[in-house]
Amino acid sequence: MQTHRRRKIEIIVESAILKRTEALLTECGVHVFTVLDGREGRGLAGRWEDENVADALEQRMIVAVTTAEVAEKVFARMAEIFARYPGVIYASDVDVLRAERF
Repeated sequence: MQTHRRRKIEIIVESAILKRTEALLTECGVHVFTVLDGREGRGLAGRWEDENVADALEQRMIVAVTTAEVAEKVFARMAEIFARYPGVIYASDVDVLRAERF
């Protein structure tokens, strides 16, 4: 079985900048990604939960798998966004089958 090394990017943003983040991913060359709802967690300010107070503050997680080169572009561009908006991004190495999809 042949596997290929790729980078998995995980980005957590408020829903208010979700569409902007999706557009950035596409511009950088990310072809596929998944958006997940954030329901609860813990951050630097302590524990949080989604109580539907304001949709704009809901958390979203975007998961994408791409090449190392594209991941570097995404990190550079997201640094610009995180200078103005809260959020976090991290990446890890993953092995995939069907590398042409990523």
